[in-house]
Amino acid sequence: MKRILIVTTILAATVMLASCASQKFGLAPADVKYNATVSWNNKIDILWVIDNTPSMQQHQTILANQIGAFADGLATRNLDFHLGVTTTNIASDGERGKLIGNPKILTSSTSGFRNQFVSRVVLPEVDHYEQGLGATKMAIEARGTDNVGFFRDDAFLVVVVFSNEDDHSSGNAQDFINFLEGYKKPTQFGERMWTLHSLVAMGTSGESCSTNGQYTEPGYEYMGVADFSAGVKTSICVSDFKQALSGIEKKLWDSTSKFILDRIPMVESIEV
Repeated sequence: MKRILIVTTILAATVMLASCASQKFGLAPADVKYNATVSWNNKIDILWVIDNTPSMQQHQTILANQIGAFADGLATRNLDFHLGVTTTNIASDGERGKLIGNPKILTSSTSGFRNQFVSRVVLPEVDHYEQGLGATKMAIEARGTDNVGFFRDDAFLVVVVFSNEDDHSSGNAQDFINFLEGYKKPTQFGERMWTLHSLVAMGTSGESCSTNGQYTEPGYEYMGVADFSAGVKTSICVSDFKQALSGIEKKLWDSTSKFILDRIPMVESIEV
């Protein structure tokens, strides 16, 4: 009995050794892939707020002569955009944030889009206190009434203010920032969903830009909001807006050319 047991044990050990000799130990190739949903949101709502007080016509004419290239750039990019125009007039007889023109909402499929946009830049002069930030706020608040269909919940919002005086709305730049931060909440990654660009008097050295009665007033409130939202700041006191418009267009494209993951990745695990 003992002899048989010894032989059996030797045979078992031999089989185990042969099996181990053919076994390769180590980590499996890093071949496992985890999928995440990636989305590209090309929706963008662009609101132009035009100052149409006396002394602005000269600036409006220059803008109208140069804004065609901006319109063409929008139309040729793969953007799902809404474009609308209102004024800085929120008096009882003013626009109060309502979009002007017919149709109110311009898109890439609007017939004669370029001419439609240009025609809304040069407006009749009306004497009023410029309240571009207030007009923007009222435009957004009218999204379910006068401006229905323009503002989309999932679109990036761009505001462009064109004025040669500062904002005279109630409150200040920070109040307006708080309003927009509440309306357009940041993404889960903390990215802002809005920006404001200012084409205003900047008060820089050598800037020659007088308003009605030779009174100059830099747009500090507008520039404060532009700074907060990383918007373009350009002086309105120039004869060439092409560079400014090109900068705004680039910002528009940059804001909608990001691919967003559906969850935050573990950066240390990413290999390129």
